[in-house]
Amino acid sequence: MKNLLKICFRVILFLIFFSSCDEDLKTNIPYAPVNFLINLEYADNVLNNPYHFETFSYSKYPNGRNDGEHVGYGGILIYHGMETDSNPNGLYAYDLSCQVEADRNVLVVADEEGTATCPKCGAKYSVHTGGAPLNTAKFWLHPYRIVSVSGAGNRYKIIN
Repeated sequence: MKNLLKICFRVILFLIFFSSCDEDLKTNIPYAPVNFLINLEYADNVLNNPYHFETFSYSKYPNGRNDGEHVGYGGILIYHGMETDSNPNGLYAYDLSCQVEADRNVLVVADEEGTATCPKCGAKYSVHTGGAPLNTAKFWLHPYRIVSVSGAGNRYKIIN
């Protein structure tokens, strides 16, 4: 029964995400370049497991992990959520900054239930299928694109 409720919740979030207006996808987060490589075979293999996540904050990785990398405004939250036809790997990436606070030093904290919460204002977001606000937040988490690195196995690039 609990699994059925989780599936229903995810389907509803998926439908909301894909039927939302452009207004919902606006952001308070200033533009910052994102170019970050993840490798699911080695360093980032925790992301092979559904409902697991990794975070890379700007304060810890101001220049990424490798030369030429950038982690966006507040950092990157990468979450292995629901696999869909349009997202077969199930990976989602967002800026770590809270949309309410819009401060690179105020970062959401993710959990394996698929929620990211701001420790300062309490805003909550669903990271399952798009970063939708769950309570006080007006905007969704700022999304980043994830693209497969051609010919590189389980390597993906997060970009804006």
